[in-house]
This record gives sequence, C-alpha cells and structure tokens, in this order.
Amino acid sequence: MLGTTFSKGLALGAGLMYWFDPDRGRRRRAGIRDAINHAVCSVECFVDRGLRDLWNRVEGLTHDAQALVTGDDADDRTLEERVRSKIGRYVSHPRAIDVSSHDGRIVLHGSVLADEVDDLVNAVASVRGVSAVEPQLDVYEQPGNVSSLQGGGGKAPGEPIDVMQENWSPATRLLAGAFGTGLMVNCLARRTPGAVLLGTLGFGLFLRGTTNLPTRRLTGIGAGRQAVSVRKAFHVEAPVERVFDFLADRCTALRFLPQVKHVEELGDGRCGWTFHVQGAGDIHIEEEIVERERNHRLSWRSSTDSTVAGEGEVRFESEGDGRTFVDLCLSYNPPAGAIGHAAASLFGQDAKSQLEQWILRIKQYLETGHIPRDIESKLPEEVRQHLSAQPQSTA
Repeated sequence: MLGTTFSKGLALGAGLMYWFDPDRGRRRRAGIRDAINHAVCSVECFVDRGLRDLWNRVEGLTHDAQALVTGDDADDRTLEERVRSKIGRYVSHPRAIDVSSHDGRIVLHGSVLADEVDDLVNAVASVRGVSAVEPQLDVYEQPGNVSSLQGGGGKAPGEPIDVMQENWSPATRLLAGAFGTGLMVNCLARRTPGAVLLGTLGFGLFLRGTTNLPTRRLTGIGAGRQAVSVRKAFHVEAPVERVFDFLADRCTALRFLPQVKHVEELGDGRCGWTFHVQGAGDIHIEEEIVERERNHRLSWRSSTDSTVAGEGEVRFESEGDGRTFVDLCLSYNPPAGAIGHAAASLFGQDAKSQLEQWILRIKQYLETGHIPRDIESKLPEEVRQHLSAQPQSTA
C-alpha cells in the first residue's frame, strides 16, 4: 500500500515537473493547447462533412427508389453522361468507347479488351434509365498495335464497397467513428472479455474513420518506410550552392536536430545517428544517400539495420539574389505507426515538431553563419571549426 502511494506520488511529481518546468513548461502547455484546439476543429470539420455526405447519399437513394416506382424519364444526353461516368470503373481504356443513347437504348462503339466486355455490358445495363444495351464493339485479346488501347492504368477496379477501399467517403468515416465510439463506451461500461474485445475493435474503427488512414499505416505493420509523411517548404536567404552542400553533408546537418545524441560517419555515403525520444528511449538510424543531383535534388533512405525505417527527399530551387527555395519531404515508420506519431506529437516528440526546430536552426546558420547556441557546445571541436570557417551569406 505504501509502495503504491509512493509510486503515484512520484508519477504525479514527475508530471508536475514536466508541465510546470520553468524553462520549457510554458512551451509544452502551449503545444498541448494548440493540439487540443486543432483536434476540436478537425472533429467539427469531420462531423460536418460526414453529415453532408450522408444526407446526399440518403437523397440519392430516395430518388433511386422513386425512379423504380414511377420510372425514369431521363433524356438521351443525361443517360449518356451516366453511362460514361460508369464505364471508367470497368474498363482500362474508357476513352476508346463511344456511347450513344436512343430512347433508353444504349449503343456502345469502339475498342475493348476481351476480359472486360462482360463487366462493361453488365455495368451499363445497371445504370438507372437504361432499358437495353447494344454492344457494337471491336474486341481484342491483347492491346497489340491498337492505338486506342495503348497505355492505361491496368485492369479497372470495378466498384468495390467503400470499406474495401483505401480512402473512405466522409459518410462511411462518420458511421465507422460513431460505431467505434459506441463499442468503446460499451467496453468501459461492462468490462467483460467480450466487451474488451469489441472495445478494441471499436478503437480501431474509431481511428480508421477519423484519420482515413489504412490499417497498415495506423499500426506501422507492413507500411515499410511510409507510415507517416511530413512535408515542409521554406526559403533560405543563402545561395543554392551553400544550402545544397550543407544538407548533402548529412553527418553535419543531422547534428542540428533537437534530440540528436550521437552522429557517426560510416563511409560510402552512409551516416549513423542516435536520438532520444521521451518514453521510447534511444533510437538509432543508419541512412545512405541514394540520389544526388547537385543544387537540384537530394534523396536518402534508411538501412535495414535502423530502429526506425524512413526515407526523405529535398528539392532545391534558386530564386536569385542569393535566395533558395527548399521543398523537403520525409516519410518514416515510427513504433506503432501513425498511432505512435500522434502520441509523440502531444509531447512535441514527433517528426513534424522536430523537423520544424531543425529548419529554424539550419536557417539561422545558413543565413547568418552563426551556430545556434543550444547545439554549439554539443558539437565536436573539428565540426565546430569547420562550420565557423564557412563563408557567411551576403543576402
């Protein structure tokens, strides 16, 4: 009993120290407030879009039901447009097919692959207002030299149900989120093994609906290096040559990261670095540059020995007068995927927050030539001398 009370008091004291730290407490509290405000705005937008989409779908179903009872008196032009919007989901080359309508009878002309004919005809026949389908098509087993069948995006997917697609509609997301919330509330109220299992399922549905991210990105399982993506574009008051050379020297540039503890050059264009994340401990990454186009493009990716898989790309564009536009894209797979990223963002430990601080530091150095004070003392002497010897920007 005494041990439990002591543990609770210790945890409470640590929490108070974290939130009311005289140096960083104000910033941490502001970050939490911003995250809460952003979450509230996101939920309001999510609910509004979901309700509007749900209402539109109900209206569409109502009109379809009325048409079944009273008949559909759509004119030929309307039917043609309905059919054209349908066939793009069932054939790989919809532009190769011409559609004409005569009193509800649809005539199809053009070229099509043999394995798509039946799906095409059945799909057109299912269009509201179509009374008959007359396929006058040139059917080919292979595209061959038929110009209208060249290119294309592969076999058409058809019309899978919404929950089987990667991107869900706003209405589906709203219903999934509401149903998931109901299962979680039931879990808290009953706490039986069955309720816990359903509550876990509900939590997954809630996250899937609110984030619209596929399960592999939510959990990080099977997402490779792309569970979470972050993109930042910014301007640097320095020549493009200097900006490129600095970022291409990965071992030096990585020392400007907020939580970095150790950076080591591994040779052959590879760099290893370790950074600390509160609650997750030290994380080690080994990366290598995979593409380098001087003053234009630089890309890198992590090796299989890294604790966290990731990849990045940065593009450079000179704007003249010693000014450079930088477009940086970063993808990575943190522990627990997007869920882990969201948890880390509450404490400013996510990649986006770290990247923003990193950008501010490298801008300060590249634009003024002065190394930020909070990292200068952490740099090895040879690195500090190398950075100090670089020419300052004249912008």
